[in-house]
Amino acid sequence: QDVLYPVGRGSLCTRDLSSVQVRSAGVSFGQGPLGFSLNVRRGVIDGRTVAYTALQVLVWLGFDRVFLHGLDLRDAAHTPRFYEKAESMQPSSLDAHFDAFIEPSFRGAAALLGNLGVDVKNLSPNSALGPGIFEQADWRTLAPCADSKDRNACPA
Repeated sequence: QDVLYPVGRGSLCTRDLSSVQVRSAGVSFGQGPLGFSLNVRRGVIDGRTVAYTALQVLVWLGFDRVFLHGLDLRDAAHTPRFYEKAESMQPSSLDAHFDAFIEPSFRGAAALLGNLGVDVKNLSPNSALGPGIFEQADWRTLAPCADSKDRNACPA
């Protein structure tokens, strides 16, 4: 369930978040514009992108190393997702929400997760999230033998 949009009830106003914080152990408000949930059983904060929700789930599951791939977040209104074609794109609100919600949410999460010892790397080289949020890395560094022609140089 989304903490800000509870099932069967209207969305919460900013003033109502303090009461949710008291009831929801593990939901950290103040990380980004809305917060970051460390306990998805109590709900998640959407951050206006499924990647933000997924990050909360991964941290709750106990991962202390997370690699974000495909987190470009650039020109979403005109760039098809990997599963779309330009002529059949679905609408996206990523561009409209990037400055006010998405970027600040990930920036706040980066600070919180850094303090918790969770190492997050952004594998998207052209991400709208700058390197000051999550360290950027090249996905090929995860599989150093992927480009090697010498199969004997790689562990079996």
